[in-house]
Amino acid sequence: IKAGLGNVASVGNQRLLVASEAQQQMALATHCDPFSLPAVTLSTTGTAQLGCRWCILWELKSMNRFLKAAAAGAVAATMATAASAQSIVDIAVGDERFSTLVAAVSAAGLVDTLSGPGPFTVFAPVNDAFAALPEGTVETLLLPENKGDLTNVLLYHVDDRNLTAEQIPAGSNYFKPILASERMCITKGAGGVSIADGTGESANVIIANIKADNGVIHVIDKVLLPGTRPACH
Repeated sequence: IKAGLGNVASVGNQRLLVASEAQQQMALATHCDPFSLPAVTLSTTGTAQLGCRWCILWELKSMNRFLKAAAAGAVAATMATAASAQSIVDIAVGDERFSTLVAAVSAAGLVDTLSGPGPFTVFAPVNDAFAALPEGTVETLLLPENKGDLTNVLLYHVDDRNLTAEQIPAGSNYFKPILASERMCITKGAGGVSIADGTGESANVIIANIKADNGVIHVIDKVLLPGTRPACH
Protein backbone atom coordinates (compact mmCIF):
# COMPACT_ATOMS: atom_id res chain seq x y z
CA ILE A 1 0.00 0.00 0.00
CA LYS A 2 1.67 3.26 -0.98
CA ALA A 3 0.17 6.74 -1.19
CA GLY A 4 0.98 10.25 -0.03
CA LEU A 5 -0.94 12.04 2.70
CA GLY A 6 -4.37 12.83 1.40
CA ASN A 7 -4.30 10.06 -1.19
CA VAL A 8 -6.85 7.32 -0.88
CA ALA A 9 -5.89 3.69 -1.36
CA SER A 10 -8.33 0.77 -1.45
CA VAL A 11 -8.14 -2.51 0.45
CA GLY A 12 -11.08 -4.79 -0.35
CA ASN A 13 -14.20 -2.70 0.08
CA GLN A 14 -12.48 -0.25 2.45
CA ARG A 15 -10.59 2.91 1.67
CA LEU A 16 -7.84 4.47 3.74
CA LEU A 17 -5.85 7.67 3.88
CA VAL A 18 -2.17 6.87 4.10
CA ALA A 19 0.42 9.05 5.82
CA SER A 20 3.33 10.21 3.73
CA GLU A 21 6.67 8.41 3.81
CA ALA A 22 8.27 11.46 5.42
CA GLN A 23 5.73 11.41 8.21
CA GLN A 24 6.28 7.71 8.79
CA GLN A 25 10.04 8.27 9.02
CA MET A 26 9.51 11.16 11.42
CA ALA A 27 7.30 8.98 13.56
CA LEU A 28 9.95 6.32 13.75
CA ALA A 29 12.76 8.82 14.43
CA THR A 30 10.94 10.70 17.18
CA HIS A 31 9.02 7.73 18.59
CA CYS A 32 5.98 9.73 17.55
CA ASP A 33 4.34 11.83 20.18
CA PRO A 34 0.87 10.22 19.98
CA PHE A 35 -0.82 13.56 19.37
CA SER A 36 1.75 15.31 17.19
CA LEU A 37 1.16 13.66 13.81
CA PRO A 38 -1.95 13.10 11.71
CA ALA A 39 -3.63 9.77 12.24
CA VAL A 40 -4.57 7.25 9.59
CA THR A 41 -8.07 5.93 10.03
CA LEU A 42 -10.19 3.51 8.06
CA SER A 43 -13.59 4.48 6.78
CA THR A 44 -16.12 2.44 4.85
CA THR A 45 -17.59 5.68 3.53
CA GLY A 46 -14.35 6.83 1.96
CA THR A 47 -13.78 9.70 4.44
CA ALA A 48 -10.69 10.00 6.64
CA GLN A 49 -10.30 11.46 10.08
CA LEU A 50 -7.22 12.95 11.73
CA GLY A 51 -6.29 12.40 15.26
CA CYS A 52 -3.07 10.39 15.70
CA ARG A 53 -2.79 6.69 16.22
CA TRP A 54 0.90 5.92 15.60
CA CYS A 55 0.34 2.18 15.74
CA ILE A 56 -1.77 2.38 12.57
CA LEU A 57 1.38 3.19 10.63
CA TRP A 58 2.77 -0.11 11.79
CA GLU A 59 -0.49 -1.85 10.94
CA LEU A 60 -0.35 -0.48 7.41
CA LYS A 61 3.22 -1.68 6.97
CA SER A 62 2.26 -5.10 8.33
CA MET A 63 -0.75 -5.24 6.01
CA ASN A 64 1.47 -4.34 3.07
CA ARG A 65 3.94 -7.11 3.96
CA PHE A 66 1.09 -9.57 4.40
CA LEU A 67 -0.43 -8.75 1.00
CA LYS A 68 2.95 -9.09 -0.72
CA ALA A 69 3.61 -12.43 1.01
CA ALA A 70 0.15 -13.72 0.09
CA ALA A 71 0.64 -12.74 -3.55
CA ALA A 72 4.08 -14.38 -3.64
CA GLY A 73 2.64 -17.54 -2.11
CA ALA A 74 -0.12 -17.70 -4.71
CA VAL A 75 2.40 -17.31 -7.55
CA ALA A 76 4.64 -20.01 -6.06
CA ALA A 77 1.70 -22.40 -5.71
CA THR A 78 0.69 -21.81 -9.33
CA MET A 79 4.25 -22.41 -10.55
CA ALA A 80 4.52 -25.60 -8.48
CA THR A 81 1.28 -26.92 -9.96
CA ALA A 82 2.45 -26.13 -13.49
CA ALA A 83 5.80 -27.78 -12.84
CA SER A 84 4.14 -30.98 -11.63
CA ALA A 85 1.88 -31.24 -14.69
CA GLN A 86 3.89 -33.45 -17.08
CA SER A 87 2.69 -35.52 -19.98
CA ILE A 88 4.43 -38.64 -21.24
CA VAL A 89 6.12 -36.51 -23.91
CA ASP A 90 7.27 -33.94 -21.33
CA ILE A 91 8.91 -36.66 -19.26
CA ALA A 92 10.60 -38.22 -22.28
CA VAL A 93 11.90 -34.87 -23.51
CA GLY A 94 13.36 -34.16 -20.08
CA ASP A 95 15.26 -37.48 -19.91
CA GLU A 96 18.33 -37.83 -22.12
CA ARG A 97 17.95 -41.63 -22.13
CA PHE A 98 14.97 -41.17 -24.46
CA SER A 99 16.44 -38.72 -26.97
CA THR A 100 16.18 -41.19 -29.89
CA LEU A 101 12.61 -42.06 -28.94
CA VAL A 102 11.72 -38.37 -28.77
CA ALA A 103 13.22 -37.81 -32.24
CA ALA A 104 11.18 -40.71 -33.59
CA VAL A 105 7.93 -39.52 -31.98
CA SER A 106 8.51 -36.08 -33.47
CA ALA A 107 9.29 -37.45 -36.94
CA ALA A 108 6.11 -39.56 -36.84
CA GLY A 109 3.97 -36.57 -35.86
CA LEU A 110 2.84 -38.22 -32.61
CA VAL A 111 3.86 -35.48 -30.18
CA ASP A 112 0.37 -34.00 -29.91
CA THR A 113 -1.22 -37.44 -29.62
CA LEU A 114 0.99 -38.57 -26.75
CA SER A 115 0.65 -35.17 -25.07
CA GLY A 116 -3.14 -35.53 -25.10
CA PRO A 117 -5.38 -36.63 -22.26
CA GLY A 118 -4.87 -40.35 -22.84
CA PRO A 119 -4.67 -42.50 -20.90
CA PHE A 120 -1.64 -44.20 -22.40
CA THR A 121 0.82 -46.85 -21.35
CA VAL A 122 4.10 -46.45 -23.22
CA PHE A 123 6.79 -49.10 -23.30
CA ALA A 124 9.70 -46.73 -23.89
CA PRO A 125 12.97 -48.03 -25.34
CA VAL A 126 16.14 -46.31 -24.16
CA ASN A 127 18.73 -45.00 -26.61
CA ASP A 128 20.83 -48.16 -26.28
CA ALA A 129 17.84 -50.21 -27.46
CA PHE A 130 17.65 -48.20 -30.68
CA ALA A 131 21.42 -48.44 -31.09
CA ALA A 132 21.15 -52.23 -30.91
CA LEU A 133 18.99 -52.35 -34.07
CA PRO A 134 20.77 -53.31 -37.31
CA GLU A 135 22.95 -50.50 -38.62
CA GLY A 136 21.00 -47.86 -40.53
CA THR A 137 17.58 -48.96 -39.24
CA VAL A 138 16.88 -45.85 -37.19
CA GLU A 139 18.12 -43.49 -39.88
CA THR A 140 15.94 -45.23 -42.47
CA LEU A 141 12.83 -45.10 -40.29
CA LEU A 142 13.33 -41.38 -39.68
CA LEU A 143 13.20 -40.58 -43.40
CA PRO A 144 9.98 -38.74 -44.39
CA GLU A 145 9.03 -41.41 -46.92
CA ASN A 146 9.06 -44.04 -44.13
CA LYS A 147 6.78 -42.13 -41.77
CA GLY A 148 4.06 -44.79 -41.99
CA ASP A 149 6.42 -47.60 -40.97
CA LEU A 150 7.86 -45.48 -38.16
CA THR A 151 4.37 -44.67 -36.89
CA ASN A 152 3.46 -48.36 -36.83
CA VAL A 153 6.58 -49.24 -34.86
CA LEU A 154 5.91 -46.51 -32.30
CA LEU A 155 2.21 -47.32 -31.90
CA TYR A 156 3.21 -50.93 -31.25
CA HIS A 157 4.74 -49.59 -28.01
CA VAL A 158 1.54 -47.88 -26.82
CA ASP A 159 -1.53 -49.23 -25.04
CA ASP A 160 -4.61 -47.04 -24.71
CA ARG A 161 -5.01 -47.83 -21.02
CA ASN A 162 -3.20 -46.78 -17.86
CA LEU A 163 -1.49 -50.06 -16.97
CA THR A 164 0.79 -49.96 -13.96
CA ALA A 165 3.03 -52.95 -13.33
CA GLU A 166 0.66 -54.06 -10.58
CA GLN A 167 -2.24 -54.20 -13.07
CA ILE A 168 -0.42 -56.54 -15.46
CA PRO A 169 -1.62 -60.06 -14.66
CA ALA A 170 0.79 -62.80 -13.68
CA GLY A 171 1.79 -65.31 -16.33
CA SER A 172 1.83 -64.76 -20.10
CA ASN A 173 -0.97 -62.86 -21.78
CA TYR A 174 -1.62 -61.23 -25.14
CA PHE A 175 -1.99 -57.46 -25.18
CA LYS A 176 -3.39 -55.39 -28.03
CA PRO A 177 -1.47 -52.15 -28.59
CA ILE A 178 -2.86 -49.10 -30.37
CA LEU A 179 -1.52 -50.72 -33.54
CA ALA A 180 -4.59 -52.91 -33.33
CA SER A 181 -3.61 -55.40 -36.05
CA GLU A 182 -0.70 -56.61 -33.93
CA ARG A 183 -0.29 -58.38 -30.62
CA MET A 184 2.46 -58.58 -28.03
CA CYS A 185 2.87 -61.16 -25.30
CA ILE A 186 3.59 -59.77 -21.85
CA THR A 187 4.91 -62.17 -19.25
CA LYS A 188 4.98 -61.27 -15.58
CA GLY A 189 6.77 -63.48 -13.10
CA ALA A 190 9.09 -63.48 -10.13
CA GLY A 191 11.90 -62.20 -12.33
CA GLY A 192 9.95 -59.16 -13.55
CA VAL A 193 8.09 -58.27 -16.74
CA SER A 194 9.11 -59.15 -20.30
CA ILE A 195 7.45 -58.40 -23.65
CA ALA A 196 7.70 -60.65 -26.71
CA ASP A 197 7.22 -58.86 -30.04
CA GLY A 198 6.62 -59.79 -33.66
CA THR A 199 10.19 -61.05 -34.07
CA GLY A 200 9.77 -63.59 -31.27
CA GLU A 201 12.40 -61.82 -29.18
CA SER A 202 11.69 -60.22 -25.83
CA ALA A 203 12.28 -56.86 -24.18
CA ASN A 204 12.65 -56.53 -20.43
CA VAL A 205 11.02 -53.83 -18.34
CA ILE A 206 13.99 -52.28 -16.57
CA ILE A 207 12.12 -49.39 -14.90
CA ALA A 208 8.39 -49.58 -14.19
CA ASN A 209 5.69 -47.09 -13.28
CA ILE A 210 7.02 -43.67 -14.27
CA LYS A 211 3.79 -41.76 -13.69
CA ALA A 212 2.63 -39.01 -16.04
CA ASP A 213 -0.51 -36.90 -16.02
CA ASN A 214 -1.83 -38.81 -19.02
CA GLY A 215 -0.60 -42.31 -18.28
CA VAL A 216 2.45 -44.32 -17.33
CA ILE A 217 5.84 -45.19 -18.81
CA HIS A 218 7.62 -48.53 -18.50
CA VAL A 219 11.24 -48.35 -19.65
CA ILE A 220 12.40 -51.28 -21.80
CA ASP A 221 15.75 -52.46 -23.13
CA LYS A 222 14.69 -53.42 -26.66
CA VAL A 223 12.73 -51.80 -29.47
CA LEU A 224 9.51 -53.74 -30.06
CA LEU A 225 8.93 -54.63 -33.70
CA PRO A 226 5.61 -55.73 -35.21
CA GLY A 227 5.45 -58.89 -37.29
CA THR A 228 4.32 -62.42 -36.59
CA ARG A 229 2.12 -62.88 -33.54
CA PRO A 230 4.43 -64.21 -30.83
CA ALA A 231 3.78 -67.43 -28.96
CA CYS A 232 2.20 -66.70 -25.60
CA HIS A 233 1.81 -69.54 -23.10
